[in-house]
Amino acid sequence: MFTDMNNTIDAITGVTIDALSNYAGLDMSRISFTENSIAINFQGLPTDHQPGLAKFNVSFGTPIPEPSTFLLVGAGLVGVGLLRKRFKI
Repeated sequence: MFTDMNNTIDAITGVTIDALSNYAGLDMSRISFTENSIAINFQGLPTDHQPGLAKFNVSFGTPIPEPSTFLLVGAGLVGVGLLRKRFKI
């Protein structure tokens, strides 16, 4: 499992196996992911130490802000507007 423990990357939105991969038996049914981790199940795959390449393409997206973020920004803008109106000459 690969995990972004510090939450320093954008949310993972997709994982695919690259066409250059030639690891016998590895397919998409063995891969699962969440917004901050990727799990690959190698159980039952050949372990005869033959050379094989497992290459993955990972897609990232910008997380959508929580509704509370919009509420805070909106409250700040209203506050600035009221201050400007109050001190307007």
